Amino acid sequence: MRFIIAFDTIYGNTRKVAEYVASELIKHGHETELVDLKMTKPWGVEGDVLLLGSPTRMGKMSRRAARFAKKIDHEVWKDRPMAVYDTILELPQDQGGRAKVMRWTENGAAIRLRELLASRGFKVHETVLRVEVIGIKGPLSIGAEEASRAWARDLLAALHF
Repeated sequence: MRFIIAFDTIYGNTRKVAEYVASELIKHGHETELVDLKMTKPWGVEGDVLLLGSPTRMGKMSRRAARFAKKIDHEVWKDRPMAVYDTILELPQDQGGRAKVMRWTENGAAIRLRELLASRGFKVHETVLRVEVIGIKGPLSIGAEEASRAWARDLLAALHF
């Protein structure tokens, strides 16, 4: 199978998640193509499965990820599976701080991307990957690599690949 992993990134954290996922898919014998939405206008990308990632910024997906999701060719992708992921600010341990951060991350990029793609009639996998970033710029939280790889394995099992 050929996986297209399209992503937007600000500080490189969302790219890193894409690389972890791609590495796991390759390990299981699949072909991957990483598509940095900042570097190209990939409206016509084709593959068997599309994975789309965005950082969550101010509770929303990035403009590039939203534009890409709105312009994906419906005829090409209507019957092909998709899944989404995002990077979010690390949740503090204290309840007050946690509640404050949750306000900005709870319905963040992955949730909004899944809803946007589903509203366009695409088959979007229900389970999203949400990876925490330490501070505004990163790095990714401890366990991010394994969580990304586990999500990739779960996708393969769910999609029967």
